[in-house]
Amino acid sequence: MTGERRIITTSEPPFATLRERELAARWRVSTRTLQRWRSEGTGPSFLLIGGSVRYRMSDVLEFEERNHRQSGDA
Repeated sequence: MTGERRIITTSEPPFATLRERELAARWRVSTRTLQRWRSEGTGPSFLLIGGSVRYRMSDVLEFEERNHRQSGDA
């Protein structure tokens, strides 16, 4: 990366949250993959509210930005 920062905008308010199945659909991964990432500590930050997992949109966008790779990046 060249040190440039991309600005990501969304129409969702910063406090918006996604359910596990919504994030899985967004990224086209299984809910089991998200569960594994949580247990390994490798996925995005999450909230546990009343036994339900929620992901803040701001955390999802930050995780996507941190893991963004250009073609040819290692």
